[in-house]
Amino acid sequence: MKSTVIVLVCCLCTLTSGFFFNSTLSNSTITNSTNSSSLSNVVGLRFEVEKIPSPNVGQRNLGPRIIKTVQQPIINEQYYYRLDAGIGTPAQAVKLLIDTGSSDMWVLDANDPYCSANSINNDTYNATNEFDCTISGTFDPAKSKTFQRTPHEFYVKYGDNTFANGVFANDHFSMGDTVVTDLGFGIGTTANSSTGILGIGLPQNEATNFNNSKVASNGSFTYDNLPILLRNQGHIDRIAYSLYINQAGATEGHILFGGVDHSKYSGNLWKVPIKNLYESKHPDPPEFTVQVDDISVKSSRCAEKQSITSKPLVALLDSGTTLTYLPEETVSRLANQINATYFPDIGGYLQACNYADRGVSLTYYFGKVPISVDLRQTYFPATKKDGKPILNARGEEMCILGFNSVASHQEAILGDSFLRSAYVVFDLEKYEIALAQAVKSPQQKEDIEAIIDNIPRAQYASNYVAPVDEEPECTPEETEREKQQLLITADGEPINIDNPSNLEDSSHSLNSNPESEDEIDLSMVEGLAVASSAHRIITSIGLQLVLVVLPLFVQ
Repeated sequence: MKSTVIVLVCCLCTLTSGFFFNSTLSNSTITNSTNSSSLSNVVGLRFEVEKIPSPNVGQRNLGPRIIKTVQQPIINEQYYYRLDAGIGTPAQAVKLLIDTGSSDMWVLDANDPYCSANSINNDTYNATNEFDCTISGTFDPAKSKTFQRTPHEFYVKYGDNTFANGVFANDHFSMGDTVVTDLGFGIGTTANSSTGILGIGLPQNEATNFNNSKVASNGSFTYDNLPILLRNQGHIDRIAYSLYINQAGATEGHILFGGVDHSKYSGNLWKVPIKNLYESKHPDPPEFTVQVDDISVKSSRCAEKQSITSKPLVALLDSGTTLTYLPEETVSRLANQINATYFPDIGGYLQACNYADRGVSLTYYFGKVPISVDLRQTYFPATKKDGKPILNARGEEMCILGFNSVASHQEAILGDSFLRSAYVVFDLEKYEIALAQAVKSPQQKEDIEAIIDNIPRAQYASNYVAPVDEEPECTPEETEREKQQLLITADGEPINIDNPSNLEDSSHSLNSNPESEDEIDLSMVEGLAVASSAHRIITSIGLQLVLVVLPLFVQ
């Protein structure tokens, strides 16, 4: 068999994730690939980093060992990763949110009453719910020669109360030059979510596999979703893929189905097992959850790391979630360490964007393997509805801190504010995930290698040995000088940065007048919309990821 890699370009989205439905009437299980094929032809598409949905595509040379590769551009609109794809024959263009936290694909129906073009006003649908469906595209089954409807219904509901309800069907699906036949997917004939979803998670997490009265009239089942069909139809050799979100401010990321791009990370790839939190219901893991043994914070370049976790966490790696969600006590410790201000009116933390200039960073430990996250990579700009930035009392632009809390004491979601700093490889056959430190400026020449039997050049995290006798980042003199520089607040009064808990309570209302260095003039402001995307990752076809930026604003 030819070794195949498909590279996808995705856009970073600001939606919340959920479950979807697809149509294949037989149960699906992942079986391990046993072939040991050698690399052969490569079909690659060149993609450029730009904010428009039409990157240039062309041939590229991958070196002496050629891999069959497909790269697809993904567009950066604002804070969500979007894949430009086609459904049906002839293909109808749609833009889908790429979600590693779910496993099904669904699209908007052309007659969805929530589309502004259809404009239905009654007790159920009203103008305040409407959106422009032409932005993400819709699907009309009547215009496809290869469309096949199934007897199954489709229903999904998300944490933000958006939903999609409709039918489950099969049709051809295209990404660049790669065509997957008979892919099961849902059609949202009634959906109040403004974009369709491309879920590429594990089959155990498919919506059709859950006891849902709206869809289980014919019995629950699993089916071969996109990652599995890519392998089964010969596009890739293994049900696996790698994800490169790219740093804050970048216009696109990179997804590689069936392969690894060694140019996009530094150091080594380290493998950890996927944890199964639902063994009583599922013998195999349904989600990409891994153990995080510790999270530490450096409050400045010369400061020592301080742990903010009291016990190991089990975290979901979710490309469809914009923020990172940690236990409440962990987020509270983080906020105290970096003096972030919480506003209950918006349900999030605000901080002067230039605070990160002092060298603040977090380190996540998977076993002993560290992944470092510069605080800048967790920021999202805070702007008012008119597009103007929110300023504090000193005239400094404010940023939304990409963290929020969850009720659980041991569970977490590592969203895009973490994934920007990590290169992640998902092996859906061995239930393993490999992580490495993502590089901020990848070298121009890609170094792509197909995933055949194992993740290439990856070692088990249990074999990681931390460097010894590392040179300190700062001399004692630099440390003391930095400390003195940080002992000044806006009004010139000194504070004890070694004991942040002595600071005033950092919980404020938008209607209050917070007396802190991040005092904000939010008069005439009704509320801040903190965008939170949901979901997951993609497999071994090389596609270009485009960052879709949906503004975070105050209305």
